Order: sequence, then structure tokens, then C-alpha cells
Amino acid sequence: MPSYLEDYVMTVQDESGHTLVNLDYCYKVAHGVALTYKAATTSPVAHHWIKAMQEEINSLKENDVYKLTLLPKGKTTISGRWVYKIKENPDESPKYKARFVAKGYNEGGRLYRDFLPNS
Repeated sequence: MPSYLEDYVMTVQDESGHTLVNLDYCYKVAHGVALTYKAATTSPVAHHWIKAMQEEINSLKENDVYKLTLLPKGKTTISGRWVYKIKENPDESPKYKARFVAKGYNEGGRLYRDFLPNS
């Protein structure tokens, strides 16, 4: 976290210490940033989110990030999810961005050991 934000409350927790809400979530909700694929594809600006997701898919293909193959017997897939942001173009118009990220946190380190050796 940047030092200039240290004086601000970034999360709200219940009495047992579980995080109920954080600043990033509040910002996204207040500014219309989609939190899920369903929200993105059913929102009033769905065409912007769909275009952003297509641009991400094209980028992944162009950069040979993955190769379609049959899953070896006894292996499981690493799932992923979409992450959405709204940035600002130089003319101050909104730029919708979508990134597809691996959900490697449930893989017990396998994602980092097998697929991201330089991480």
C-alpha cells in the first residue's frame, strides 16, 4: 500500500476479524466496474466489457500464452477469472480493461512451481 494511504481505513472488519468490505471493492461498485463475468455481460455497458475481453483473448493468442491440449490423465485444470478495470484515455474518456488471470491460490503452489518458475 502506498505510504500516503496509511492514514486511511482501507478495510472494514467484523468482531471476529473477517474483512467485510475494502476500499477497492467500494471504488469498483461506485464507479460501475464489473465484479463478475455475469455482471460485465449483463451491464448497460456490456459491449465495452465484451470488447475488452475479446482484446485480452486476442492478446493472449498473439503472444502464445497458452496452447490447447488434452488434459493428461490424473491432472486437474487451473481455473481462471476475469478482472475488470476502468481506466482513463488521454481525452478523459473511459477505457474498459479486462484481464484473464489464473486462480492459482488453490493449487498448493503448483501454479508457481510448474508454470511461473520466475515468479
